[in-house]
Formats: sequence, C-alpha cells, structure tokens
Amino acid sequence: MIDYLWDMELKKRTFMVKKILKKKKLLLIGLLIICAVIGFCSFGSEDDSENQLVFTQISKGDLSNLVSCTGTLEAVSSVDVGSELSGTINAIFADYNDDVEKGQILAILDTSQLVVNLRSAKAEKLKAEAEFRLNQLNYNSSKELYKKNVISESELLESETSYKTAYASLISAETNYETIEMDIKKYSIIRSPIKGKVIARSIEAGQTVAASLEAPTLFTIAEDLIKMEIYAFVDESDIGQIKEGMKATFTVETYPDETFEGVVRQVRLQPVTVSNVVTYTVVVTTSNESGLLLPGMTATIDFVIEEVNDAFLVSNSALNYQPNRELLSKYMDKSKRPSKRAEGKNEQRKPQRMDVNSDGTSVLWYMDDDEKLQPLKVTTGISDGSKTEIYGSDKLKEGLKVISSSKSKSSSSNGGSLRRPGLF
Repeated sequence: MIDYLWDMELKKRTFMVKKILKKKKLLLIGLLIICAVIGFCSFGSEDDSENQLVFTQISKGDLSNLVSCTGTLEAVSSVDVGSELSGTINAIFADYNDDVEKGQILAILDTSQLVVNLRSAKAEKLKAEAEFRLNQLNYNSSKELYKKNVISESELLESETSYKTAYASLISAETNYETIEMDIKKYSIIRSPIKGKVIARSIEAGQTVAASLEAPTLFTIAEDLIKMEIYAFVDESDIGQIKEGMKATFTVETYPDETFEGVVRQVRLQPVTVSNVVTYTVVVTTSNESGLLLPGMTATIDFVIEEVNDAFLVSNSALNYQPNRELLSKYMDKSKRPSKRAEGKNEQRKPQRMDVNSDGTSVLWYMDDDEKLQPLKVTTGISDGSKTEIYGSDKLKEGLKVISSSKSKSSSSNGGSLRRPGLF
C-alpha cells in the first residue's frame, strides 16, 4: 500500500515539473517574438533610415607641405683652447659666458720651474759660445799654418772638425734657450685665439695640466652666437625632398610659443645608423639676434617642401567622400544621375586615402539652391595631410559648403537606436 501511494506521488510531481517547463518554453518564445518586433521597429526598413549629411566649408589661407625632424643647436664656429705646456694653473682670468677679445689672457701657468730651466739654458749657451770662439781661432790659425806647410792635412782636418762641432753645440744651446724663453713668454700664458664668448671652462686655479700626450682643452670659445647652426637628423625616407637653400622653421622646448626661421646650408651625404634607423645630417643656419638660442638646445624643425598663399583649401575628408546610391537617387537630378555601373563603383570606393585621379583632379559634392546634389570637379595641389589646396573651377568660393561625410539619422539619436512611439 505504501509503495502504491509513493508511486502516485512521484507521478504527480513529474506531471507538475513538465507543466512548469512547458510554460517557461512558451514564455521564452514570446520574449523572442517581442524582441524581434522591437528590433524591426527600432531599425526600420532602408526607406525609414534617412541619410544625414555632414558639411565642411571651403576656406582661403596659406598651406605648407612639411617634413619634420629634430636636431641640436650649435655655434657656427667654436674653438677649443688648450695648453702646449704641462704645469700648474697659477691664475684664471675668464669664466663661463664671458665675452673675450682675440689675444686676451685667459689663464697663466706657474713658470717657476721654467725660469730655473731658462737660467741653466743660458749658462749652456754662454759655454757653447766660448768653446765656439776658441775652436774658431784654432781653425783659422791651422789654415795659415797649412798654407806654410807647417802642419799636415790631417791636423787641419782635425781642427776643422772641432770648429764645426763647437758651432753645432752653440746652435743647440741657443735653440734650447730660445725654446724655454718662448715657453715662458708665450705658451705659459693662455690667450684667446678669437673674439667670442666662453661657453665652457674645464680648469680651476691650482689644477695641474698634463700636456705630454695631447693638448688638454681648458676653454671652449664660440666665435659668434648671433649666428647659429642646427644639425638636423632627417629620416632616409624624407632626405630626397631636402635641398640646399630650402626654408625651415623650428621651435625649442624652452620657448614653445616662439617660432624661429632658418635656411638649409648643407645636406651631408654620410648616413648615420642608430638602432637600424638611417638618418642624414642637414645643417640649417639661423639668426640669433635675440640671444634666446643657446648651444645644445634641442630643436624641432619643419622643412618647407612646398607652400601656397591665399589659396582655396578643403578638408581631405571632402575629397574622399563619394555619395551612395540612396543619396544620388534622392538629391540628384535624373539627367545627372550616374549609371548603375558607376553607382556600384561609388559604393565600393574606400575613403581611406584622398581620392585624386591620375591627372590631379578630384570631385567635391555640394547642395545647390534647389537642394540638388551637384558635383564640383577641382584640381588638387599640395596637402599637409589634413587640408588640400584646390583650384581649377570658377564655382570655387570661400565659405562654399561641401559634403565631407554622411550618416543615417537612426544611428545619430538615442545612442544609435530610434524608438517608435507606442511600443512602451
């Protein structure tokens, strides 16, 4: 009896579960149908979604085609001042940023040891002079005796050798004396070789200078900071466009609102490779009358490849734009509508790059006074990547609105969906 009751309860519960699942299934199907209806009403048919045109204006102005890079400012001419003598710096008479004249004393070496060496060299010189005079008298006397057959030829030759040896010793002693004297009077005093400004100083008073291997650099003097140069590093893909005499503009970080001008003086042919990137050095000269530019500053340079003034300009997006079949059907005169084959081409055209024909022409689209879509054929000039110069049509005028893009109204409202009233 218990088993029978248990079986009846189990069958009852199984029936209830199946009933609940059936209701859920019907509810799910109903929800799917409602979503489909909402989606249909939200997006609508192609006829319900109108195209919304986005316009841009033709403007007039100046335009430049530029090549940009970075570089370093340097003085046009700078000289490293060193010392040919080793010794201790006794005094310094020039510091950073000092203006110096040619021949002006910059520093003096301690000459105490040189003075001692000079006295010793003077003594050697006097000794050599005395020996030379003695040997000279002996040689002159030997020549007279040889003429009288008093001495032999070998004795005469010996006297002549002693005379010439004494003369050589005298020259060596005089040279040594003059060298030490020159070191004291000339090389122990460090002078500026040019007129300019001290931009570097690498010594202090009391410092020892060792010039045995190479002349150490004590000062660096820029000849003229009124004129400066930029060593610009141009990528190999752009170097073919850079020519001598080309104009350039540049800025430096410390004066971001100031724009300076320069001219290309030299394009160096030696490549420089850093991390597999090949660049070429371009030397740009510039004026520094204001004194704002300093050696070592980093400059951001724009080389002016091409430029136009007071030209008609249009956004590249307008040159890329091509109306689709729906717009052509809605806005264009029937007599001016393209064939279906042409329409197909327009729909497949990709606007990733500026749409310019091989002859340099392109087509802009605008709305005339009768709200008809009209093409405007123009010739394109230089471009800066954002705007392009246009010319070649008498219909061009400043302020003319041309189409740059189009989008459906349904995608521009309510976050991309257009709800129809009465659904909720």
